[in-house]
Amino acid sequence: MRFTILDGTTAPSPLDGWLATVASGLAARGHVVQHLPLRDMRICQCRGCFGCWVRTPGRCAIRDDGERVLREFLAADVAVLASPITLGFTSSLLRRAVERLLPQLHPYFEVVQGEIHHRQRYSRHPRLALLHGHVGVDAEDRELLALLHRRMAVNMASPLAAVLSSDRSPQEVTDALARA
Repeated sequence: MRFTILDGTTAPSPLDGWLATVASGLAARGHVVQHLPLRDMRICQCRGCFGCWVRTPGRCAIRDDGERVLREFLAADVAVLASPITLGFTSSLLRRAVERLLPQLHPYFEVVQGEIHHRQRYSRHPRLALLHGHVGVDAEDRELLALLHRRMAVNMASPLAAVLSSDRSPQEVTDALARA
């Protein structure tokens, strides 16, 4: 399987080593792992210009590393959204990268599960996994994070296969991701 880890840690932290261990554990099992430390990339904020729908369909008008993030996301079997939790949500860096995945959608709508959503541009989408830091995260925060990411997954036609926390060992998380 091919994994793309969108690493939204904003500064060096213990989560770095933990994620590296998870990535190397997946690679040791024969999986292809693309670990993208977003803090080392230039990813501008989405401008909401809709250029990716109108002027350059499927491609963001902003020329930065957001193009690589989208390409690696779409190539993955499992896209892992990894981030510490800040004020009850993933980092702004990860959120910015996720917003730049907009070109995978058409501006047209369709009914999905009884709701109106944008039509998908591509027929293939990765399964999603949320991997979050556990410091300061209680049961209610975990439930809200899972709910928000399940809703995001519906919009992206990418089922949310796992919600995992760094309070589990890297081996446990590697096992869970390999089953995702």
